[in-house]
Amino acid sequence: MTADTKRARVLVVEDEQKIADRYAGWLADEYDVQTANSGKKAQESLTDREADIVVLDRQMSFLSGDGVPRWLDETGCGTQVIMITAVSPSAEVATVPIDDYITKPVEKKQLRYTVETAALVRTYDEHITQLLTLTARRQALEQELPADQMETSEEFGQLVTRIEYRWESIDDTMDELWTQLATDLFARIERTVASSQIANSGNETLS
Repeated sequence: MTADTKRARVLVVEDEQKIADRYAGWLADEYDVQTANSGKKAQESLTDREADIVVLDRQMSFLSGDGVPRWLDETGCGTQVIMITAVSPSAEVATVPIDDYITKPVEKKQLRYTVETAALVRTYDEHITQLLTLTARRQALEQELPADQMETSEEFGQLVTRIEYRWESIDDTMDELWTQLATDLFARIERTVASSQIANSGNETLS
């Protein structure tokens, strides 16, 4: 892990303090971690001190887990948001400005890996960061949603379109990053692009 990720500030937002403390304990050796036990408290904490990464439960009091990332997105602060939920994601998650998605029960290795990925991603070029974020969101949905629901979902279709647009915006710096990021996020992009290229080739052949 790089020095940059060690300095990352993480805010864990969870109604149940014992769970919040557990997550914080899993991350405390690598990050500067604070906790908040409601969406409202999270908003207050983030107003006082910006966080690099927010780990939050989706079901929150006063300000929901969906409301926190929307509020952060409006502020333009660039905070990475990891949502944790007890239920599988629905297509509407494609419209929520989150960077990754974990379904309970959460394991220590999984949380640490996801936070490390977010800490690395935040250091990169804006277009690359957004591409990684959207691709992670797409993968989370693809793992949970039935294929027919994805095919008919307008929200999912918009997400795919945004990924394609961001890919076109990437410049030559992508080549330098393939060997630097120790996660599978670039592999996700590579698979997505490869699938798109195969589909496009098929369409050209048919035409």
